Formats: sequence, structure tokens, C-alpha cells
Amino acid sequence: MRISVAVFTAWTLLFALFAGATAFADTVELKSGEKLEGVILEKDDYKIVLQHDVLGRIEIPTTEIKKPEKKPEKPGLFGTWFLRGWNKSLAAGASGSSGKSNEVNANVDLNLNRETERHRMQYVARYNFVRASHDTTEDAFDTRYTHDFLFPPSAWFPFLTASYRLDTQQEYLHRLGANAGVGYEFIKSDEWEVIGRAGGGIAQTLDDRRNDTTQGKDPVRTEPNALAGLQALWNYHEGQSLSANTLYLLDLADAPNYRSESRAEWKLAVGFVEGMAFKLGTSFIYDSHEVDKFKRELRYYANLVYDF
Repeated sequence: MRISVAVFTAWTLLFALFAGATAFADTVELKSGEKLEGVILEKDDYKIVLQHDVLGRIEIPTTEIKKPEKKPEKPGLFGTWFLRGWNKSLAAGASGSSGKSNEVNANVDLNLNRETERHRMQYVARYNFVRASHDTTEDAFDTRYTHDFLFPPSAWFPFLTASYRLDTQQEYLHRLGANAGVGYEFIKSDEWEVIGRAGGGIAQTLDDRRNDTTQGKDPVRTEPNALAGLQALWNYHEGQSLSANTLYLLDLADAPNYRSESRAEWKLAVGFVEGMAFKLGTSFIYDSHEVDKFKRELRYYANLVYDF
């Protein structure tokens, strides 16, 4: 199982490198309908400087560039103002068996995100439940909010993130986290997105059953940590995408102990129902603080997704 951590991290890094190798060209469309491909060297409110393979260095006034068509704003939830302009996605999957073994497996995944000129916001909430032979082996709720403060045309940005996990099968019951730092957009286009983040923060576990309160120990454990993360998205075909992300949290008070979270997903739109898609994914969490029984959590899942 230790190999899985390296596999997830290597998979994500290769994903990002492949993105960088293939997404070398930028495209500028003129009002005349002509499209120029090259590498954008400079960009401001008045001009774009493009390095073209044949024409060399070209300076294009912004008045000659075709403005992208504005996409209609996403409606609010149930026709109200709430979550207006946000992309909303709800995924769910369930399976079970009865006979030689009785098993129930269910998961729900909510994803909300919105990006403006100055802000990029994402909220994710997940619930997983597994019960086999009258014994609950997983019962966990995760939620995370990430806010990026953008300063175009710079690829650098500061970020804030907050997280919460409720897990009845872990050594702890509650885990709270908050981090801040700096991120960088390695690639940002309609087809590719590769973003890295680095920073620090704090995590706190409550109702920690590793500590014995009868001996006067505090059932709360606080961990100052350093954070490093990488996320990648490839929209390789209309309605189809591959995504991967990995997050590494080093416990600064108890190094080299750490916690890592990795996830990879493939999403395929279902053409005959608007907004419906099918998703296959895998996730892996490793926490070196825990005893052997609780160190690793590897999951595979298949979900139906509704984007609205």
C-alpha cells in the first residue's frame, strides 16, 4: 500500500508534465476571423505580443482582437438568487449485495465552483458509507472550501482554504484544517489547467482516541503544517475530461509524519440527457500519524453526475 502514495503522486506529476508538453501554443483570434497560433510573450490592456513560428514576433492591438463570447450566467438554485453564477455538480453512486454476504456501499459528492476576473472559488463536500456483514467499515463526511485571489495577467495568486472531516471509523472523530499560501497557474486554457499551491497552516483533531484522558492527556491534537499541492484538468474532448490532484501536509511539530490526499477521475457526458454524466474515480488518503489499521484509505467509485 505504501507504493500507492508514490503511484498517485507520480501519476499527477506526469499528468502535469504531459500537459506542459502538449499545451505549448496559444491562439489569438482576430475580428477578421483569422487565427494566429504561437506563444504569448506579453499582454496588457492595449496589445498582445505573440511569438509566431513563421511570422516571428507580432504586436497585435487589442482593438483588432475578437472578444470571447460571454457565456450565459448559470441560474441560481431552484430559480432563486442563491448560487447564481456558480457551476453546480451533484454525483451519487450506490451498490449492494445480499446472500452469502450483505454489503451496502453509497457515496454522494457535491461540487460548486465559480471563477471571475479576480476570484476563483471552489466548495467540495463528500459523504461515503460502507457496511459489510453488519459491520460499518466506513462512515465519513469531508468538506473543503478554497478561495484563490487572482491578479491577471499574473499567474501568481494567494489562496485560503478551510476543511473539515467527520470520520466515525478513524482514531479521531473530527478534523479541522485551515491553510494559506501562494499558488501558480502553470497552464490555464479551455483545454488544460495545471495549478500548484504551497503554503502552511494548522490542523486540529478532536475527540482523539489515541490520547488517554484518564491519564490527564488532552483529547485534542494540534498540528502546524506545511502544504504542497498540485491539480490538473484535461478537457481532451467535448464532454470528456481527466482530472487529478494531490495534496501533501507535513506535520511541522512531528516531522517526518505527514498526511497526503490524492484523487484521479474520468468524466464522460451522457449525450441523451443534458447535464448528465458518468464518472469513474479513485482516491487515496495516507496519514502516518495513525496506527497501521487506520493509516491508509483507498477507494474506487463509479457515479452518475448531474451538472446544473
